[in-house]
Amino acid sequence: MYTYQHDAERRMTALANRFGDDASVSEQQAQLLDQMARELLLAQSSDWAFQIYQGTTVQYSTRRFESHIQRFNLLADMIESGNVDTELFDEITDRDNIFEEVDFRVYRSR
Repeated sequence: MYTYQHDAERRMTALANRFGDDASVSEQQAQLLDQMARELLLAQSSDWAFQIYQGTTVQYSTRRFESHIQRFNLLADMIESGNVDTELFDEITDRDNIFEEVDFRVYRSR
């Protein structure tokens, strides 16, 4: 579980570094990156690991963690390739629209 989470954290930091200082980052790119930050925050929720470790709601917690990591990776693939599936992006943002004020730039390391 933590391997996937740490991989996503590294990927988020790399993309935030790549786009965070760029004044020409598009509105769409910023929205994708902000949604990636939301998915990462949701995957990092300590409840998933705790519930799995305690043996309570293991299937549900596993499914939720995996779905956040999967959506994070789908969004990262979109921004890296430049091929944005707007229908899928809209579906993801409709599903997980918590933390409206999140700014992907908080993940920058420089």
